Amino acid sequence: MICAPLVLGSGVGNSAHGSIHYPAPAVLEILRGLPVRHVADLGETTTPTGAAILAEIGEFTTDVAFTPERIGYGAGSRTLPDRPNLLRATLAKSNNSSRRIRSGWAQATSTTPDLKFSSG
Repeated sequence: MICAPLVLGSGVGNSAHGSIHYPAPAVLEILRGLPVRHVADLGETTTPTGAAILAEIGEFTTDVAFTPERIGYGAGSRTLPDRPNLLRATLAKSNNSSRRIRSGWAQATSTTPDLKFSSG
């Protein structure tokens, strides 16, 4: 799986253990040594589960060229004040080889979104 640097939001949320500051301490520990981007006031943008999966199987880069073949969309239930809460998934062909790749694009910021690609 090829991944762009993950977006880490900020703010304070509620957990089973009380108030927690974002990014969550577990997220920072899991992503130690991996590239991330901080975007202010987005709340939780990377969960510990998502961070653990990508940290284990991801190869982080910002240089991936692809040709989209299929595209799907999903909407989250959280209401954001200035942007849609969407996930876009793409099945694509790599421009650098004949392999097919899958991407997920989280529309959670007004900056470059978090891209996740996987070969398949």
